[in-house]
Amino acid sequence: MEEEQTPSELLASVIARAMEVKYEMCVDNNGMCDTPPVLLGELPTGEGFIAPDYNDGHPTDTLPLMLSALAETMMAQFSSVQWKWLAYVVEGYAKPTHEGVESLPEDWSRGMYEEEYKTNPTSDVREGLIVGLYPWEGQAIGTTVFYRYNDKGLPVYDEPEMLEGEMEGTVADIFKAFTMACKTITNAKNN
Repeated sequence: MEEEQTPSELLASVIARAMEVKYEMCVDNNGMCDTPPVLLGELPTGEGFIAPDYNDGHPTDTLPLMLSALAETMMAQFSSVQWKWLAYVVEGYAKPTHEGVESLPEDWSRGMYEEEYKTNPTSDVREGLIVGLYPWEGQAIGTTVFYRYNDKGLPVYDEPEMLEGEMEGTVADIFKAFTMACKTITNAKNN
């Protein structure tokens, strides 16, 4: 029987695969290429899934649609909305610090870092793969893997920066709400 991975081990596995996929897509594209957001996870049955988000729109607008479809599918196939873990990988912008990734400023708004990255050549905002892991039990963990492109348009990655403390931002809030709703449904069915 295979030993269960810890959330940190799962996150490292998701990060490694996301880095590999982005690199392969850039090779296939002959240079720089954005990867679509991806929702992946494992169900209590041990079945895993990977669902790229090809919906039109910003990831924070399409993620709720993906999670809703996941819940509907799980209810139809398993009569449950419980999972072992979910992960979400999206490309975005963030500011690195010596301790990891900077907390979002109080005046943060969607698109703020992207605009700063594209308009301010002296900005410390960087592109990165932003990965969140959301276990059914326990605290969500995440990381940002910053990258730059080399002369061939292929990503060169920094070491992943583990996020300490509670994850923040719109994606984290969406997952908190989804988790709470799924746990409420699960608890109601068990009573």
